[in-house]
Amino acid sequence: MDSDRTTPPLSRKDFSTFLISISGQENHSEVLTIMQKQSETDNNNPIPAMLTTQDVKRILRINRTTLYGWIRSGTIPAMQLPDGAYRFNPQALAAWIESRNR
Repeated sequence: MDSDRTTPPLSRKDFSTFLISISGQENHSEVLTIMQKQSETDNNNPIPAMLTTQDVKRILRINRTTLYGWIRSGTIPAMQLPDGAYRFNPQALAAWIESRNR
């Protein structure tokens, strides 16, 4: 991979600020709950752990049907685990959201 194209990792603070900015909510409790869960899972990693479908539904304020439709069509970047569950890389999700806002 070309180093000029590499996106620098998001710090927890930057990622939290980003989530709050896109959530469109005055009460940011959903985003803060997600970030709290992330910080409890891995305190040594500056990048939050992978997001669950539940996290992404809350962040994007969409329903299950919409999210799974986007996953199946390849619209949203997701990784399927061996058990069939999906996870989302926070940086990839942030980049995807930014690209859709242009």
